[in-house]
Parts: sequence; structure tokens; C-alpha cells
Amino acid sequence: MTSPRAIVASTPSSAILFALLLPATLAGCAAASAVRFGTAVHEPRPAGQPVEVFDSLADVARPYEKIGRVVGEGDDGVPFARIVDCMCDEARQLGADAIVLQGGSLIGSRDAECAVDRTVNALALRWR
Repeated sequence: MTSPRAIVASTPSSAILFALLLPATLAGCAAASAVRFGTAVHEPRPAGQPVEVFDSLADVARPYEKIGRVVGEGDDGVPFARIVDCMCDEARQLGADAIVLQGGSLIGSRDAECAVDRTVNALALRWR
């Protein structure tokens, strides 16, 4: 008969999996969603293609069309860059080449134990 100690020692992969997932759980969640403007449907950009991020439309120095809006959200503990990464992934699915950040908000929870959530808004642009 195998002792409990032998079973634990023989399944280190579950301990490793737990150790890898714990920081992700504690770090909070980030997500994004997008909506397309108009009826034009563009091919999604390849997964490895970068999506440029701008602070203002005035910073965009090439011809573009606005193809949609992207909204990112995350728990209070989520880094801003992680929220923006999720937004870029959604914009890429719309066929966008860039996003222009347009502000956001903090959403307070009525439950004192819940974290404050953040939202970030952006325009999705496609180069002409």
C-alpha cells in the first residue's frame, strides 16, 4: 500500500501547476470587448502583429479610418498595461492597426470587500 507521502511526492506536477496559477489568480482579471462601426468587415490582423497605442488622435500621423470602439476592464490590482494588451487583442480581431486611448473610469463597488474595477475606452483605427 502506498503512503500519502509517496503519493504527494509522485505528483509534483499538481504542485507546480498550483504555484503557477496562484499568482495569476491573485493578480486579478483583465478583459476587453469591441464593437465594429458601420457594416464593413475587415480581416483580423495576425496574432503576432503589433497594434500601436496612441494617447490622442492628434498623435496619429498617417491616414486612418475609425473602425470601432474597444473597452478594456480590470480589477484594481491589474496593471494598466495588461488591460491595454487585452484591448489590443480585441482591436486586432476587428482588423485594427492601432488604438487611441480616450479615457476611462473607476467603478466603485457597494461591497467594501470587493476591489474597485477600472475601465478604459479607445477608438480602433485601420490605416488607409
